[in-house]
Amino acid sequence: MSEICEICEMGPGDIAIEVFSQDREEEASFLSKTVNAFVTPFIAALDFIAPKNPVTGSRELWYLPKPLETLMGRIMYPIMKANQGGETEHLFSEKCRKIMQKLAAHSKREFDYEVSVLNNNQVNAWCLPGGKVAVYKTLLEKIDFYVHNRDRLGISGYTHPESGDFISYADVKKEDVIAALLGHEMTHADARHSARRLEMSFIAQAAIFGLNKYTKSILDNWEVDLANRESTRSTDTEGVRDEKQKIRAWRNIHNVAFGRLTHLGIQLYFLAGSRSHELEADKYGTKMAVAAGYNPAGALFLQEILKQESKGIHSFLPESFQKIQSLFHSHPSSSDRQLALFQDVKAYKMGS
Repeated sequence: MSEICEICEMGPGDIAIEVFSQDREEEASFLSKTVNAFVTPFIAALDFIAPKNPVTGSRELWYLPKPLETLMGRIMYPIMKANQGGETEHLFSEKCRKIMQKLAAHSKREFDYEVSVLNNNQVNAWCLPGGKVAVYKTLLEKIDFYVHNRDRLGISGYTHPESGDFISYADVKKEDVIAALLGHEMTHADARHSARRLEMSFIAQAAIFGLNKYTKSILDNWEVDLANRESTRSTDTEGVRDEKQKIRAWRNIHNVAFGRLTHLGIQLYFLAGSRSHELEADKYGTKMAVAAGYNPAGALFLQEILKQESKGIHSFLPESFQKIQSLFHSHPSSSDRQLALFQDVKAYKMGS
C-alpha cells in the first residue's frame, strides 16, 4: 500500500524526468551496442594478428603456433645436449628438477618443462622453445661455492649505486639462486623469446630479399635501357660513359649495402632485442621464483656470481669504447642487470 502512495505522490515533472532518463538509457544502450558491433571485429582481428604476450602483457606479432615451438625444442634438445658435453646425473640434478616443478606451477604457458645438467665446464645455461632447459654443471658448482663462501669472499649484499639502498645476501640459499637461474631460463620459453626472434628474422629476411631484388632490377633495367640507347646512338658517347660510371657506382653501393651494412644492421637489431629479452627474463623469472616461495635476492646474487666469474678482458679500454663494444653482446652486463632488477627485488623484500 505504501508503494502505491509513493507513486501517487509523483508529479508531472517527476514523470517527465523519469521518461527522459529512460530515453537516455535506451539511447546510450543503443550507442554502446553499435560501437561494440563495429569495434569487436577489429579487436578480434588484432587479437589474432598481434595478441598479448601472456608474460609481459604487451601486444606482438605472433604467427608461429605453440605446437611448432614445442616440436622445435623437442627435436633440438637431444642434439644440443650431445654437442654441449652430454647430460650427466649431477649432485644437483634432482634439486634442479624439484625447483623447476615448483616454478612451472607459476608459468603462464603450459609446457612440458624439462631441465638437464650438462657435463660442461662453462658458466652457462640455456633454454629452447617449449621449455627445454640445460644448465652446465660448473655453473651449479659455482653457485654452491659462492653461497657457502660469501662471507670469506666479501659478498654481503648489493648496494644501489645511486640511492645507496642495500639488499643483504645473508638469507640467500643456493636454492634461491638456482630458482632465479631456472626462472630466468623458463621465462625465455614462457615469453616466447626464441619464437619472437624467429618471427622477426623471417620478416626481416623477406623484406631484405624483396628490397634487394627490387633495387637490383632497377639497376638492371637502367643498364639495358642505356645499352639500347647506345646501340641506336640516341645518347652521345660522353653521356653513355657518364651513365655507365653512375651505374657502376650504384652497383657498388648496392653490393656494400646488401652484402655488409644490411646484415650488420640486422645483427645489431637482434643483439639489442636479445639484451632486452635477457632483462625481461630476469624480471619475470624473479617474479616466478617469488611466486614459488624463493628469496628474490637470489636473482641479484646470481648476477654477483656472473660478475665475479667474468674475466673483464675489456675493462682496460676507455668507457666509450666499452659501450661501443657492448653493442655486439647478446647479454647486458651483470651490473646493468642488477641495476634493472633492484627495484623489483626491493619491492618483493618489502612485501614479504
